[in-house]
Amino acid sequence: IAEKTEVYTMKLQVAVNRGTSADTKCFVNVLGDQGEIVDFPLTDVEQLQANQIKTFDIKRKGVGNIHKILLRTEDPESDSDLHVISLNITDSNNITSKFVAVRRYSTMEGEKKITRAVFEKVASSEAKARGEKALLHKEHSYRIDNDPSLIKYLIAIETGPRSDMGTDAPAFIVLKGENGNSKQLRINYPGEYQRFIPGRMQEFQTTHEDLGNLAGIVVGHAGMQPEDSWFIKTLIITVPASRTQYYFNCRRWLARDRGDCKLEVDLTPNN
Repeated sequence: IAEKTEVYTMKLQVAVNRGTSADTKCFVNVLGDQGEIVDFPLTDVEQLQANQIKTFDIKRKGVGNIHKILLRTEDPESDSDLHVISLNITDSNNITSKFVAVRRYSTMEGEKKITRAVFEKVASSEAKARGEKALLHKEHSYRIDNDPSLIKYLIAIETGPRSDMGTDAPAFIVLKGENGNSKQLRINYPGEYQRFIPGRMQEFQTTHEDLGNLAGIVVGHAGMQPEDSWFIKTLIITVPASRTQYYFNCRRWLARDRGDCKLEVDLTPNN
């Protein structure tokens, strides 16, 4: 029995700047909650002109709700690449989603070039409103009502400012205190938008038994691909129950191919 295929209509717009052109092979990966389309070739990309919008029909097995697009370009004999301004996808139900580039990669000029751009879906106004409402919802007690042995830990993480310094890889933190250590605690936002944004200080909340004074932390992620690389500048842990804050300078890559090529780091507080 043949698999049922769907048609996804993708519209993209490119800009041609210094050292940028569309004279290259191009492939798209579409990630949804029910599957993935891998390396679908985009034809006639070389005919794109600056600011022109081109439409491509992608016929593949349905992938459900699309949340991420990976655009990959190759041209081993050129130092040119493809700079995409905008990207929209319309599914078979005629629902159009807008995607924005959150990271972009290219090799040094003169080397064999593989350029990648990661796009994430722009949340609708309704989804943004739900997210803002969730972030505004605060508990009024420093201890959790249904388990008085747990206290809050507020974790603020500042990602480096360059466009390639963020990640959406699953991230974790281990709190090390005088009363023991926590297990690995997830520090991504819930839902499909789990991105650490370049140049942002982002805050997370977790709960745990009181660990006493913090002696250090371990922070890391599980991403294995080049686009999962993450540069952390600083971290701040706030413990409202004891009215204490701990500051950590990191200023390093957590990546397989940058820095010391490690995906986690052990830090002690500055104060």
